[in-house]
Amino acid sequence: MSEWIDEVIKEIEKIKSWDLKDRLALIAKITFMNGSIASSVTGWQHWLSNALTMENFSEDELKEVQKDFESIALAFLDLDIKYTKLMEKKVAKENKVKESSKKTSYVT
Repeated sequence: MSEWIDEVIKEIEKIKSWDLKDRLALIAKITFMNGSIASSVTGWQHWLSNALTMENFSEDELKEVQKDFESIALAFLDLDIKYTKLMEKKVAKENKVKESSKKTSYVT
């Protein structure tokens, strides 16, 4: 398990020290962070689906995990909604521009 902790610490350090020089670096960092989150979620899913692992947590610890997860989940889902709405607006605007450029008026 300490190998996992060491790996996560390295990922945290990489995230904190990432040099953002341009758009490509921004995309690379977001991609890296998303992968880090996905790996963590996969690990948690393994723990949560293993009763023998989860029985090591007391009820009070599980309540704390639930509380922490709730705040993280709600923040992440709010982020998802925020940027999905932004993307929908951009796509709708782009489609509107495409449609208006297809229309040609001819005076007869």
